[in-house]
Amino acid sequence: MGLYVLLTLEIVGQVLAAGLALRLARVAGKLAPWGGVGAAIGVLVLWQIADVARIATGSMVAPTYGAQVEDLILSLLLLLGLALMLRRFHATQQVSARAWRHDRRLRSLIENSLDIVTVLDAHATILYASPSTERVLGYDPETLVGRSVFDLVHSGDLTRVRDFLASRVSTPGVAPLIECRIQRIDGRWRHFEVAGNNLLDDPTVHAIMVNARDVTQRREAEERLHASERRFRRMVENSWDVFAMVSSEGAFEFISPSVKRVLGYDPADYVGRPIFEFVHPDDVLKLGEALRDILSEPGRSVSVELRGRNASGEWRWLDAVGTNLLDDPAVGAVVGVFRDKTERRRTEEALRSVTEGVSGATGKEFFHSLVVMLTQVLGVEYAVIAEWPGEDSDRIHTIAVCAAGEVLEDFDRPLAGSPCAGVLASRTCSYPGGVREEFPDDRLLAEFEVESYLGTPLLDSSRQVIGVIAVLGKQPLAEEQLVRSTLEIFAPRAAAELERSRAEEALRRSERSYRALVEHAMYGIFRSTPEGRFQSVNPALVSMLRYESEREVLELNLAQDVYVDGAVRDSLIEEHREADQIVGVEAEWKRKDGTPFTVRLSGRPVREAGGEIVAFEMIAEDVTERRALEDQLRHAQKMEAIGQLTGGIAHDFNNLLTVILANADMLEQGLPDGDGEFVEDLTDLRRAAQRGSDMVKKLLGYSRRGMIALRPLNIATVIANLLPTMRRILPENIEVRFLPRASEAVIRADEGALEQILFNLATNARDAMPDGGVLRIEVSHVLLDEGHQTVRGWGGSSGEYVYVVVTDTGHGMDAETKERIFDPFFTTKPTGLGTGLGMAMIYGLVKQQEGYIDIHSEVGKGTSVGLYFPLAPDDEAGVGQEEVEAGAPRGTETLLLVEDEDAIRRAAKRLLERVGYTVLLAADGEEALDVFGRYETDIDLVITDMVMPHVGGLELHNTLRDRGKTVQFLFTSGYAGDADEESSLDPSLPFLQKPWDVDELLHRVRGLLDRPVA
Repeated sequence: MGLYVLLTLEIVGQVLAAGLALRLARVAGKLAPWGGVGAAIGVLVLWQIADVARIATGSMVAPTYGAQVEDLILSLLLLLGLALMLRRFHATQQVSARAWRHDRRLRSLIENSLDIVTVLDAHATILYASPSTERVLGYDPETLVGRSVFDLVHSGDLTRVRDFLASRVSTPGVAPLIECRIQRIDGRWRHFEVAGNNLLDDPTVHAIMVNARDVTQRREAEERLHASERRFRRMVENSWDVFAMVSSEGAFEFISPSVKRVLGYDPADYVGRPIFEFVHPDDVLKLGEALRDILSEPGRSVSVELRGRNASGEWRWLDAVGTNLLDDPAVGAVVGVFRDKTERRRTEEALRSVTEGVSGATGKEFFHSLVVMLTQVLGVEYAVIAEWPGEDSDRIHTIAVCAAGEVLEDFDRPLAGSPCAGVLASRTCSYPGGVREEFPDDRLLAEFEVESYLGTPLLDSSRQVIGVIAVLGKQPLAEEQLVRSTLEIFAPRAAAELERSRAEEALRRSERSYRALVEHAMYGIFRSTPEGRFQSVNPALVSMLRYESEREVLELNLAQDVYVDGAVRDSLIEEHREADQIVGVEAEWKRKDGTPFTVRLSGRPVREAGGEIVAFEMIAEDVTERRALEDQLRHAQKMEAIGQLTGGIAHDFNNLLTVILANADMLEQGLPDGDGEFVEDLTDLRRAAQRGSDMVKKLLGYSRRGMIALRPLNIATVIANLLPTMRRILPENIEVRFLPRASEAVIRADEGALEQILFNLATNARDAMPDGGVLRIEVSHVLLDEGHQTVRGWGGSSGEYVYVVVTDTGHGMDAETKERIFDPFFTTKPTGLGTGLGMAMIYGLVKQQEGYIDIHSEVGKGTSVGLYFPLAPDDEAGVGQEEVEAGAPRGTETLLLVEDEDAIRRAAKRLLERVGYTVLLAADGEEALDVFGRYETDIDLVITDMVMPHVGGLELHNTLRDRGKTVQFLFTSGYAGDADEESSLDPSLPFLQKPWDVDELLHRVRGLLDRPVA
């Protein structure tokens, strides 16, 4: 019985041990080598259980106690093995926990990464996609599992990606980076850098791990950088200026491709060679001094004019500027820019020669001198100036023709089939060669054997074509641009002379017609004795002398009652005592009320048989009005000619000042902190440019080409507001008296122009009263009637005017000074104390505002300047003035800049782009229309010059308006009188006067962009 109990206990223990061993064997199978040990223990336990079963059934003899002891020892060993296995199992659990925590950290990194992590099989099928896939591409990662990665790759990159993955399948390990485009869920393509790791041989992974990083922004930034580099490279390569980099030793390190166009050399011909090899021997010393000056300090710029050799061996005049940028690590060289100025220099020499040749000539003498000088200076065989009666005429008449230095007789020639027809269409026509082939029916070209032709129209003051000036050669034109520039410069002078000659001829025709009327008793006719008694008079003479009847006149004595100075009559009789006829003798007569007037006397002395004079039969013509008109005409012609000249100079000077001011501002903004000396230099430069701008405004005011805004103004209020400021510029010993006798008078004028007029008059009065005195300003009403112009020689339509008279008690002026008071640059002040533009500017500003100016002055009695302004209509309202914000506003809009001056175009583009704008460029109106057509939806504002070749700014505006385009416009110009009267600018349109500075331009641009489009 004890044996069986022992066996039973053994069996139960062994069964429990076997069950535990089998479980351990199943778990430990994953933890080699303990899995084998567990399995062996399980087998032994099962073998013991079988023995117990056989003993129980009697099929086996019960074991002895010794055998049982052995079994007990075996059981103890079994328990010991189980204990060891439990200890190992516990260690395995700890390792598994650490692995689980590591796996969790890796998964967290993958799920929160900005990169996309995917797991692919060998066939590029997606087995796993990280959560970042949704953030970057918009896809749910689960939806991508099972899809081919090739479905997301751009077709243009597909072959490269397939090859990449194929190479990865066959090559274990990490692959090099590859870039491709992958499509987002919204259809957009993004650039990615892709890296792969082949882990197909790893039995625990058996996949390809792929990392993809979005580099779209980096690629776009790189592309913008490359585009910017390409843009600047193209600017350098296509510029007519040549850019060069020179070492400190004076050797070329780089030169732009434009040198091929300018001098004919390849850039490679320069690199490594000294700059002195290409310079004229006489200019080497000058270039060396300039280089030493440049190298004397970092950042220093020096300009020099010298001659450079081109590829054909010809010496060309160059304008060069060098800047020391050796300390700039991005440059490390002296940067030079030069341009060919040979043609400009030749043009200047040609202009100087022609100008000297025609100086002082007028009429026929001027035209003959001009054509002779043109043939000599331009090296052509023929030069011609011809006038055109107008559109009704199909012929032109020459007024000066030079052939081989000889002036020919004038002749008519038909327009049909000649190059002059194109010129009269108001444009310059050039045929550098082959002109006879172009016009085979022109017999004059064939007769003169002409091969080349260049002509330009002559325009009168109203911009109408009145003639043509042209040169013709037997050889092709070698210097077409020189010829073109010379003709276009002298065309206005020739046109003005032609217009003046026509005016004189018209005046002569008028005089002949007037004489015919006199012969029909329209003039005074009388007979008188040598002693001065009237014997007979006609009604016209009675009316001329303002007497009531013929009887009153017959009682008069010529010397005492008619002549202002009786001695003049005696001298006239003595002078013509032996003459048979008296023609056109002028004398000063007086009317009944004592008013003097000028008469022109013509007639004959009546003689006795012995030759003694017994009477005079005379015709008296009142020429007071005509003399006044002639004086006015001569004065107006002189002022208009000078005005045209000064206006043209001011226009070009304004363009130069615009470039100087804009670039000075940008240079100052670009200077690093600490460059105080250069800031001071730029400040001096800008101050000098502003002084030039002020002088230009005076020139424009004189030439009546400045932009003014006429609006109703109470002139007494304007003067009253100005008095405190005016008193500050006057010394205390000058008393100011203001008498507003017409305090409610309203005129149409520009307030700024009025202030400028009054300030200049106050300044002149101050200078005229160094010891003190009284400055009197009076405002009153005055009526100008029809007889005013007859008496005074000036004035307009009759009506009521506002009369502003400024009077001083200074030293006054003599007659000669008063005669020249309105001439530009005429001044009586010491050198350096006056520009001579003050009164000239006043004259121009008064005329611009439809007014008149009159001056009375006597030496020692002071000067009185009277200003006449027409009254404004009662129903006109004032016009507000724009306010400009302070600061330099920025913007991101797109602007179309239309400017035919290259330097202005470049400067304006840089400064606008610097504050954020995108700038499109056009050199004239035609190009602007093309650019607008391509970028219409992007353009927010058009900035355009008023006058340009082909299509001007106003025509561009009107063309776009007619097409229904409502884009904003800002007009600019050197003066407001660029265009003809039909093309003048509407005052309601935005206008910016040149020269503008950076702040002024940016404020106007920002203000227009912020204003709603009408």
